[in-house]
Amino acid sequence: MLPSVDHFYSYTICFISLLTGKVLAAQAIARIGINHPPSVAFPGQRMFEVVKPLIGLLDLERKGLENFEALLTLANIASESEACRNRIFEEAGFMQIEHYMYEDHVKLRMAAVQCMLNLCLSERTVKVSAFQQNVIKIQ
Repeated sequence: MLPSVDHFYSYTICFISLLTGKVLAAQAIARIGINHPPSVAFPGQRMFEVVKPLIGLLDLERKGLENFEALLTLANIASESEACRNRIFEEAGFMQIEHYMYEDHVKLRMAAVQCMLNLCLSERTVKVSAFQQNVIKIQ
């Protein structure tokens, strides 16, 4: 028996609601992370767990405010410890953050540079930057 159009429609609405809910939850995490130190707002393991939804907010299709808040919260988290910076690298956040450094919007660029400066405390950032410069020189 094939599902009816009503079932398909309800599944589609549930899927869209799920995606919308994830974005709203990630934005709420970003707003909390801006106003409070990450060690207070996200104690213990939670600080590592919020990195993935925040990096998920870094998308050109999203509003500038969502990107700005996510970048500022990631900058605050990156300032906490080497483990937090490594987590941002593991979630492939470095390239997305670097992309926002070249945006036309001044506030997005400022937040991305601040986040990148906090990531520069990690040896991993230095290695990635040195590798990219060598690749550019070779080409």
